[in-house]
Amino acid sequence: AHASICYLIQGTEAVCQKLAVNYMERRFKELELDVIKIIDYHDEVLLDVNEDDVTEVGKIACEAYTYAGQCVYNWYCENDDLFPNDGKPDFPFDLNGGYEVGDNYSEVH
Repeated sequence: AHASICYLIQGTEAVCQKLAVNYMERRFKELELDVIKIIDYHDEVLLDVNEDDVTEVGKIACEAYTYAGQCVYNWYCENDDLFPNDGKPDFPFDLNGGYEVGDNYSEVH
């Protein structure tokens, strides 16, 4: 039972991360922002950003995690027949944790 719950939670989180990163990359490209993705992992992303674009990139990153949580919640609601015993979430979840600005990994983590 424990493994089953971990599978669902970690799988959902992985989907959310992929949705958020894809959203960010699409928006960065659309707006021609000077951003290089260093790494994305688990529930975070590390970006190298031109100082002129920091605020806009931070806002987009926050939007991306909100968007991802809403997309996954909507999918669960549209496919609730796949989850017996009311196994879907009862409310949307916002994965936006804000952003930090710094000169190195230690300053932003």
